[in-house]
Formats: sequence, C-alpha cells, structure tokens
Amino acid sequence: MNEQKKIILPPVMFGTSCLGNIYEATPYETKLAIVRECVENSPGIPVFDSAGKYGAGLSLEMLGKALKDLAVKPNEVIISNKLAWYQTELTTPKPTPKKNTQTKTKVNSKRLVSTNLPTFF
Repeated sequence: MNEQKKIILPPVMFGTSCLGNIYEATPYETKLAIVRECVENSPGIPVFDSAGKYGAGLSLEMLGKALKDLAVKPNEVIISNKLAWYQTELTTPKPTPKKNTQTKTKVNSKRLVSTNLPTFF
C-alpha cells in the first residue's frame, strides 16, 4: 500500500530569479549568502521557486551549486520549478525572452511546449 506523505510548506517561499543574473551580474559569493540566509532563516524546510527561463537556466544552476556548497541534503529542501524550458546555445547578442534584462550569460532558453497550452499544463 502506498503511504502518502504530507508536505507542509512554510508561509514564505524564496524566489530565485536574482540567482540568474536577470537584472545585474551578481557575484557567486553574494548568491551563496542569499541562499544561506534563506536556508538558515526559513521557518521549516526551505522552499525555492525557480524556472528554467531565469537567466536561461543559470538560476537553477546557481541554486544547485549553493545548496551543494552549503551541504544541504536533497531531503532538506523543496525546489519548485516551472517546466517546459530548456537551455540552448546563445545565437543572439542577448538571451530571449527578456532581451533587455539578462546579463552575462552564454546560453539561451527556449520554450519546450506551445504557448497555446493551458497554463495549468
């Protein structure tokens, strides 16, 4: 018989777009400090909200690196990730979809599924 587990979410979830250099190129030490503060000050298990399109995947990479460097085990954190984005080669001067905001990245992101699908998919 399958045993169901309840996931109790804290009242605050931490966004990770800043880890993807969306508005400015943030040094790794600053990103590490941000993740450390979130982990240490979360009421309960820390929850991070991310997406493959944040910095063309850089935010997920930096979150993973920071959690590893902080020795946070996979069962000690929850990562919410928006699906349907994947990393591609950067073939334009700036990545899409936010050409005017992302900085210092060598990759791009593309939507995997049609934008005509319902948002709940």
